Formats: sequence, C-alpha cells, structure tokens
Amino acid sequence: MSSRSLASRNSSSSPVRSSQQVRDVNSVVVLDALWGTASEHGMTGAELMEITGLSRATVLAICDGLRESGWLLEDRAPSAVPGRGRQARRFAFNADRGYVVAADIGLNSVTAVVADLAGGIRGRVRHRIDQFDPGVDRTDELRHSIGELLDSTGIGAERIVAGCIGVAASVDPSGAPTPGNAFWENFRLDLPRLREEAPWPLSFENDANLAALAEYHSVPGGFPGPFVTMLSGDRFGAGIVVSGRLLRGAHGSAGEMAYLERVRGVEHPLGLLPVTRELIERAEVAGRGTSLRRKARTGEDTAFEETFMALDEGDPVARDIVAELAERLALTVSSFALFVDPARVVIAGGVAELVGRLLPEVRVRLAELMPVVPEVVASDLGRDVVVVGAVRNAIEMVRARSLPG
Repeated sequence: MSSRSLASRNSSSSPVRSSQQVRDVNSVVVLDALWGTASEHGMTGAELMEITGLSRATVLAICDGLRESGWLLEDRAPSAVPGRGRQARRFAFNADRGYVVAADIGLNSVTAVVADLAGGIRGRVRHRIDQFDPGVDRTDELRHSIGELLDSTGIGAERIVAGCIGVAASVDPSGAPTPGNAFWENFRLDLPRLREEAPWPLSFENDANLAALAEYHSVPGGFPGPFVTMLSGDRFGAGIVVSGRLLRGAHGSAGEMAYLERVRGVEHPLGLLPVTRELIERAEVAGRGTSLRRKARTGEDTAFEETFMALDEGDPVARDIVAELAERLALTVSSFALFVDPARVVIAGGVAELVGRLLPEVRVRLAELMPVVPEVVASDLGRDVVVVGAVRNAIEMVRARSLPG
C-alpha cells in the first residue's frame, strides 16, 4: 500500500466529534478542575478559564449544566475590584452528590467507612474478630457491617454510587483473588454474590495496592518518584507505584511477598505485630523474666506498643525483640528494594505510628546491605491506610464514568 493510500485511509477513518462530544469532553475538564474543592474554596469563571483554557462563554455554559445536574454548587464571590458592586459567580464541587463505601477485610477485623465524593469520611464501623475460624466465609459479616454503617449515618443505599473492598490477596484483572494464595484460604468472600447484590458498582483490590494508592495521594500532586508501600498487617505485602500508576503484574501478583520464606533471617512474610507476639511467646517459653508475658495477654493488638513501653522501662527482653524487629525489617526492605529500586519505601499499617522508632537502626543496617539506600519512612495514615486507599479507588471509579447528565 502506498503512503498516499495509507494517508487517505487514515483520513477517512478519523472520527469527527459532534458538538455534544466536544461539550462532554469540556465538561469533564471543568469537573476535573473542581472535583474535591471545598465549597468555601470554589473557583470563579475567570479562574476556571485560566486552568482549562476554555472561553468564558464555554465555562459558564458548562458550569450551568453541571450545576443543574447536581455536580456543582454556586455562590457569589465579592468583586475583586473595590467599590464595584457586581459579584463574580463562584462554583464549587458538590461532594454530597453521592457517596462511596469502602472496607478493609483483615484476618482479625472488618473495617467499613462511607465517604463523600471529595474523600471526606462520614462514618465508620470496625468489628474485631476474636474467634478466628480458618476458612470462614466473611460475606455476611461484610454485608452486616456496611448495613450498620449506612444505618448509623442515615445515608441511604440509594445514595451510594460506588464501593471498593480491600482484600489480603493478589487480585487478577477480573477482580478475583488469584488462585494458590494460602493466606486468602484462611477467610473468604463470595465476590460474585456481593457484586450481584450491591446496587452500586463494586470493585475488589489488594490491600497493599490500596495502601500505596493512599500514600501516593497523601502527597500534593502525588509522589513523583517510584515508591513502594509495605503494608505490615498480619502479613507483609507491597504496593508499587511507578509514574503515578500501580504496578500490578500480568496476574495481579506484583508486590506479593511470599518469597520472604526463602530469605535467610526472615523465613516468613508475617507482619511486625504477629512477629512481635511470636518473639514474646519464645521468651516466655524460655523462662526469661519480662513484663511482656503479662502485657501481651491484655490484648493481642497491643503487643507491639507494649514492647516499646517495656523497652522504655529497661526490659532486656523488649530490647532484644526491638533489635530483632529492626533486623527483620531491614532484610525485608532490602530484599524487595534491591530489584524494585524505589526512591522511597513507606512502612504502613497499624504499626506505623511506632515503627518510626525502628527506622534509625534499619537505615544503618540498609547501608550495609544495599549499594543505594532508598528513603524509608513511616506512614502517617495509621490503621486507616487501606480504607483511605479504597475510598480513593471508589471515587476514581465514579470519576471514570461521570460524564455530566
């Protein structure tokens, strides 16, 4: 085929945008510019013109359409010119046009939240699971938690426009946990049933990926370099973000850390809290005198915190446990970072508030293990990191399909 005929073919097959298509595209541009802005921090038509590059007439016409369909709120801003009575029209995103639900399903707890479209959390429920039954189906427990959540907030199910559930398993492109995940076998969700029953679009995502999404958006404009979020829950998992996008792998398994079973000095992918409990139990079996024997029994979620309290009291067992945790964390970070080469590693999860006390020793050890050491920091998002990421994911689902109308 000649270059002339190829050009002719390309020309004839090029789509011609209708005026409605152009208007829809421009509407999305304006909506994106306003999405998430608080009502008291709206934008005038002139500000939107500067951001979008659209004409004043186009901006105002689009804003009128978005306001009529409930996406925007309008107020009158004081004139920028002293003494001039005319007020500019100011527009802001209507975060209450709809709501999203998000949940984090862990081995020992279920957390669910409802949030507005700007990400503001309007309510939450969290249920501890003290009696763990291997292989138990958590579907009804999740459904009950979401129902309780909506009842407590007074937000009707008809106002929910999307949902996202974080699961402790790699998730394939179809949204189902990939087979062969031993940890996922400990508890189950009937995903087809949940999708069928939910009156809103519902997605499922790996919990570490959601943590990485939350960390990425916690930095204004997104963290610029490649980074890894290591979620230390019942097990370690990692979410990898490169150029603002999650790296999922061909089967959704990028970031899975079962390989730690083969790392000398680590031997398993358990998170910092269960490792802490294991080390306390070893000390107790060995007959070592420590206040942690009593404290560890007061509540399994407090073992990590109690260890640092005992350390501050001069407990020698706590000192040895903290040293062991720092060594394991350094080996875990180095073994993953050596082949991912991130600019930053974020340690996230319920232990993040205290894990910063380990990091000075971890950084020293990393300098011995790696030629180039990434920045290693503790997350500021605490135990909410997964649900924050799930809220963000659900909102992005809404944005992706939200042409005005």
